[in-house]
Amino acid sequence: MSKHVHLLLFVAALYIPVPAAAADATVDRGATARKAEAALRADGSRPGDDTLTCEQIGEEMAGLFGKMDPELSTLFGAAERANEETKRAEQALAARNAIEGPALMARALAEGALEATNPVAAAALGRARAVEDQLAVARAAAGGQKANAAMQETLAASAGLIDEHSDKIPRMNRLTQLFEAKHCTPPEGGEADADD
Repeated sequence: MSKHVHLLLFVAALYIPVPAAAADATVDRGATARKAEAALRADGSRPGDDTLTCEQIGEEMAGLFGKMDPELSTLFGAAERANEETKRAEQALAARNAIEGPALMARALAEGALEATNPVAAAALGRARAVEDQLAVARAAAGGQKANAAMQETLAASAGLIDEHSDKIPRMNRLTQLFEAKHCTPPEGGEADADD
């Protein structure tokens, strides 16, 4: 992925839906989003922008990203962890549903037969089933909590990046516009180096 799209990625991270369990977030997403939106609306133009070559645009973008590097690396690491935890939680839920669907059907049939023949055993089985269901809910919540914690880490990293570097966003936005308008292409290393 070329570096010029990273700016858009960390701004987009502000709009990632957060599960309800994470609603008590310590990050004020609204304030951070407003700050990012204001920075994106600000004019980052400079005299002589129209004469910049793709190489010059790429070098300036690389310089800006270099100044944002510690926070940018933190954000991308947090986003990767959030993605992995979310995938794990979704996979665990899908696996549980695939196993439990047929098992629940078989258990319901067995409980119906048991209730008809031995109501005391059926009641005991029902209590055991209630405990199993509570454990399953607790296991699912634990997986969701890891994903929520990773998402909160991503949001905090995004807010930290914007708080620390919002002054660079207008210029980066303008450079991205120039990069696209001039049909620049990123070379092997990720920065633009050739004119149209």
